[in-house]
Amino acid sequence: MKKILIIVICLLLSALLAISLKNSWKKNRILQEELSILEKQKFNLIEEQGELKQIMEEGKIEENLEREARLTLGFKKEGEEVILIVPPSLVTSSVATSSPQQSVRFSLSNIKQIWYNFKQLIRKI
Repeated sequence: MKKILIIVICLLLSALLAISLKNSWKKNRILQEELSILEKQKFNLIEEQGELKQIMEEGKIEENLEREARLTLGFKKEGEEVILIVPPSLVTSSVATSSPQQSVRFSLSNIKQIWYNFKQLIRKI
């Protein structure tokens, strides 16, 4: 009788150990999957950080600032001429029927707003 009782207890302990081992294995597998996902995200973020640092460094170079200001804001050097092309979608009927000087003022006010936004962006950096 003692032998049967010992065998039953050993079997129960073995079953509990097997169940515990199975649950631990499942948790380990889930954690390994999460770890691989997080490592991929870390790698992507490190790459993105490097790209952003490079962009910041390029933005600090005077020549690049000048080029961006000239291209996006229509700035010019002395002796150069800048031609602003206003898309038809931005020209309203009141601007279209007004004088050419008012059309230029409309374009310049947009340029001033863009310049203001650009300066705010530079200050944040």
